[in-house]
Amino acid sequence: MTDYNVTVTDQSPACVFQPEREAANGWVSSWTGSPDSSYDATHTQTNIAQGTSSHVTSTSGASVQINFVGTAVTLYGQGTAGAYTTTIDNGSPVTGSPVGSMLATYGGLDGTAAHTLVLKTTQAQQLSFGYATFTIRSDIAANSVNNVSEVAVSVGANSATTTNTFFTTSGDGFSNQHIDNGYTRIDTNSANAQISFSCSNTSALFIYGTTNYNHGTFSVEIDPPTGASQGARVFNGTSKWFVLDLPVFFETGMDPTQQYQVKMTNLVGGEYMDIHSIVMMNLPKEAASSSAASGSASKSTSSPASTSAAAGSTTQASSGVGKTVGIAVAVVGVLAALVLLAFWFRRRKIQERRMKTRMTIDAMVTPFGQPPPLTIYLTVCGHPTSQRHVIRQQ
Repeated sequence: MTDYNVTVTDQSPACVFQPEREAANGWVSSWTGSPDSSYDATHTQTNIAQGTSSHVTSTSGASVQINFVGTAVTLYGQGTAGAYTTTIDNGSPVTGSPVGSMLATYGGLDGTAAHTLVLKTTQAQQLSFGYATFTIRSDIAANSVNNVSEVAVSVGANSATTTNTFFTTSGDGFSNQHIDNGYTRIDTNSANAQISFSCSNTSALFIYGTTNYNHGTFSVEIDPPTGASQGARVFNGTSKWFVLDLPVFFETGMDPTQQYQVKMTNLVGGEYMDIHSIVMMNLPKEAASSSAASGSASKSTSSPASTSAAAGSTTQASSGVGKTVGIAVAVVGVLAALVLLAFWFRRRKIQERRMKTRMTIDAMVTPFGQPPPLTIYLTVCGHPTSQRHVIRQQ
């Protein structure tokens, strides 16, 4: 049994920055393999990003928000202790105390509910955000995960491109001719143009595409609403560098028995929105939680309840039933012994009275003392910790 984790980098539009990304007084993207000195401001070159990315800010009050459905989340980057906070589900802000590259971690969350995580600067000191890892399901068999992919544009003979009929477009400005480093996509730069598709047998949905300097805001709406997608959600695809193969959108709180209609809409004319592919992930359905557990930030790098812990809870619950039965049997045995003891003393008294001379009818009999308290020792069975496997979709 494994945990199923999803990693989303800072470059994904699913990370909502305030002030907006690539703003001078907000968050600016940085790549280890793409120094600013090599950036072509005329965009004659494609400026394809290379290396490891992060978004950096020194503005007090700047924030990044991520909405997700899952049991745990961990943020990674670089920050100064006391100079930032994290908040989960509108709870009390927790002052940042980084451990290496880990900014904060939350576990024990309700895996069937939508959560909102906010990372916010509180001082004018540099804070960088690199990526977030979500545990979207725990205690599932690795072979029970089924992924189905649909690529928007395929390339055939003579470099002819064909748009996948799985996707439906409406509006203007669409093209399927854009191929960079072999990375195909269908895109539009017209306002209100839409790309739509339907999906079922889907527990988690990932839409992959690109971000670039000429990309803008777009919305994604899932009908019926599910997970964190309770209506149209707006995202920003702007990036200084041209970034390929990003999860521009994800939703991990879907019901695999439900049929969904997904609609992606470009909001700004003259700026691009695109799709390269989608991944529809099917996981075993999880029963609804009776109550949402509130998470708390921690310096610890420990993960949420592991497979072995979950199994241990079941073992303890089962052994508890056995203990209850054992206690009941013990109590019945003690009561039976007391009854026999009382009968024996009664017979002895009767015999003593017969052996004695005549006694008055109203002679007093001293009651027996109370037996000593029954001591019951309960042994809690331990359980070994199973090895945890991490599977990342990036």
